[in-house]
Amino acid sequence: MLRTRIFYIILITCAILGGYVGLASKALATGGPCANGGATYNITYNNTWFWNNWNGTQVAGNNVNYNNVHNDGYNDWCVNDLGTVNDSGEFPFPDGSGLNARYNGRPIYSFTWANAQSWVAEYAQYDQLIGNGRTIINTDVDQSITEIVQSSSDYLVPVWANTLEYAYSGTADLPVLIGTKGNGAIGQGGGVWMNYKGAGLQFNIGIGEICDIHC
Repeated sequence: MLRTRIFYIILITCAILGGYVGLASKALATGGPCANGGATYNITYNNTWFWNNWNGTQVAGNNVNYNNVHNDGYNDWCVNDLGTVNDSGEFPFPDGSGLNARYNGRPIYSFTWANAQSWVAEYAQYDQLIGNGRTIINTDVDQSITEIVQSSSDYLVPVWANTLEYAYSGTADLPVLIGTKGNGAIGQGGGVWMNYKGAGLQFNIGIGEICDIHC
């Protein structure tokens, strides 16, 4: 079911356009090659760096990295609509974490790799003892480790990582966010990391910017 949401995306265009077009859309595009009927998307930082199933390898645990090559064939993702954050129902974040209130009404997604859509980005590698972890692909996994929330500022908030962090630290309203390894560096082949307190650059479906814990 489509909902009106503002996205800044790079839409994978048809052969007539012959390239990639930056486009503002009020809904997830339909009529595309994804199993959900949608178009494919690039998940980008600043429309320059792209989530990439590295080398196109189809094996559990393959890293999701970023690159700045538009057409290497491994950057395309399907965006699956999993509902919205519900503060009154305390979903999907843990009760007491403050994150259901923070992100109330925001969309929940999962990202499947468009080339072979049994492969999904998952966030179970987060290690609460060190406050970060890699994003990888996997298949036949529980939906809970694939859920990711898009904030009103377009940051990406992995639900499972935040569940682990709150259970460990007990500190409310300090989200784990998607970014680099935590030092803000960005470069070819670097990993897409989950970082406690939002360290590093934050990826989203369109524009990116530096984020602190109040983003």
